[in-house]
Amino acid sequence: MEILLIRPFQLWPIFYYESFRQPQEKRRHLLIIEMNYYEAMRLEIDRYDRSYILYNIGLIHTSNGEHTKALEYYFRALERNPFLPQAFNNMAVICHYVRLSLL
Repeated sequence: MEILLIRPFQLWPIFYYESFRQPQEKRRHLLIIEMNYYEAMRLEIDRYDRSYILYNIGLIHTSNGEHTKALEYYFRALERNPFLPQAFNNMAVICHYVRLSLL
């Protein structure tokens, strides 16, 4: 069995093109991508690379509107790699968005 290794930063175009899909199809496709990330977490041993996988799982939850789960994964990514400014930024955006939606 051959395993295809893809670095997390190579997947950002997927999220751009996902914005053009229909909501139900988008949700199904993102669930498939999420399952692949869980498999990558199982296989990856490097702590630094695992932080990017967790960050990308957080991106999936953010795009699905699951902000609590997204914050959890961003926090877990920061535990493994405290120098991940993207995670800090996305956490701030979610907190700002949630605060504004409560007004």
